[in-house]
Amino acid sequence: MAIPGAYAHAVQALATGILFVVVSLVLDHVEGRHHKCPSFSCGHLKGVSAPFRQAADPPGCGSKSYELVCSDTNATILIDNATYHVNEINYDYRRFWVVDANIAGSTCPLPQWNHLLDQYKRKVSGHRIEIELAPGAYNHAYFVRCSREVKDNGIYRPVTCASSNYSFIYVLLSSDSDNAGYIESLEPSCGYLAMTPLGDWSTTVPRNASYEDVKKFMREGFAIRFIYGAGSINECLMDSIR
Repeated sequence: MAIPGAYAHAVQALATGILFVVVSLVLDHVEGRHHKCPSFSCGHLKGVSAPFRQAADPPGCGSKSYELVCSDTNATILIDNATYHVNEINYDYRRFWVVDANIAGSTCPLPQWNHLLDQYKRKVSGHRIEIELAPGAYNHAYFVRCSREVKDNGIYRPVTCASSNYSFIYVLLSSDSDNAGYIESLEPSCGYLAMTPLGDWSTTVPRNASYEDVKKFMREGFAIRFIYGAGSINECLMDSIR
């Protein structure tokens, strides 16, 4: 009677071994650990790897949303048809630092980052819901265009260089705690124009900052997080063999 038990044990061990091999192959593919996805240099950046990629990389290497354009001196990324210089990539903190390419040549810059905070790209990848290109910043500057001049409201800082007699541009500063309220309660003559994050989680922006102050922060850029989400395929596969 011991033979059926030993046979069943052997079959179970074989099945478990095969499943571990399958899991290892899948994880190697998901995490890009294979010879077809080597690290690369891009401008002044060295050792660049997933989620970043170059246009000539094979499918499956990095993410299309994090595709870099490289020259001898610069690394840039295209986000919603706007170009940003990538100044730094920090894999320990899973973020990278960008500066709007339009800022350097303009004395009166307005941001190209047109996302509202709930509009970052989301996609389903296997069993994982991934959020892409979400800034890692606590403070934000909202730009609005108004058909009438806003008076007696101190949160509306004028952007005089971009305004005219019939179109008034203002910047409003906010933190994560009051972002939604600012946009939902604009003055009746005003409409949302654009938004830019300012710095990273540790950046302090004075509450009385003017447009000239905001412009300095814009020239320094802001942080963007790597792809993140919950319910990863890695976790699901490992749970299935426990």
